[in-house]
Amino acid sequence: MVDRVDLTRRVSSWLLPLLLWSDSGWANIIGDEDGRRPITSAGRELGLSEEEIKQARGATGYIVCPGTDHGNTMVNSFALVERLDVGAGTAHAFADQDGRLRTPLEECHFRNQAQAFVQQKLSGAAGLYLGARSRMGASDPRDFSVARLEAQVEMAKPYLLHEVEPRSLIGMDVLAVTSYAASLNPDPQVPLIQACKIRDVRWFDAEPVGSFMLLTDCDTEPVASGSIVLGRFDGELRALGIITSGGKRELDGQEYDLSTGSYTSAIMFHGRFRDAVLGIAGTGRMPDGNAARE
Repeated sequence: MVDRVDLTRRVSSWLLPLLLWSDSGWANIIGDEDGRRPITSAGRELGLSEEEIKQARGATGYIVCPGTDHGNTMVNSFALVERLDVGAGTAHAFADQDGRLRTPLEECHFRNQAQAFVQQKLSGAAGLYLGARSRMGASDPRDFSVARLEAQVEMAKPYLLHEVEPRSLIGMDVLAVTSYAASLNPDPQVPLIQACKIRDVRWFDAEPVGSFMLLTDCDTEPVASGSIVLGRFDGELRALGIITSGGKRELDGQEYDLSTGSYTSAIMFHGRFRDAVLGIAGTGRMPDGNAARE
């Protein structure tokens, strides 16, 4: 039997120093109220069943890259999609702003937020797909990653992708599951959940990306990059995208406004992003242009 207090203490001693290192101490709240709350207290209120709460805790968590070669440690949110050994998040979780991978990639690992947490290492560069590794600005449609893990995350249930016409999502109510916020969640093993809305959808075709950005009023902060956005279809939660940008800190507390930059953006599982997930999961063809191999 796992002692819950001892488990939390062990997780905190390992994870909190990294979270505090990577947390710049600010959040971008759209509107006057932070909608993020621990899933253990808010999940049922937001319509989740006990099984869906369990799924969120097993399929979401942290991707940690110690970056020992270049001293470029990073902690981001990450989520299992399609398979128990395939995860999706941001590109900047694996590459810094100078384009250097956070090597050795074999030291990167995913840790979920189940009560009895599971940790699995990345399978290495061969199992990593990056949309880009060059310097990227906020809301860059290439800021996505897909990674194969060394082994399956047992006792978890991944989120399945949902194929939908992107612009039909405008106005849709969604849920975002986030790993951590120091002010809201003293236990780093309990994910945060919030109800928010997709306000607009933008298409980027300047290069062969084929990505749609979901512009939302979700609340976020730096460690939340990589948080999964979920929609309910025919009663089932499905993965729609990954949050990549937390907006502008100086606009914290202002209402959603695309013209000022008061919004949070997410990359939709579409185009190269979707293809990379299905390719690494073994159910589709891998897209060209893997920036992890540049």
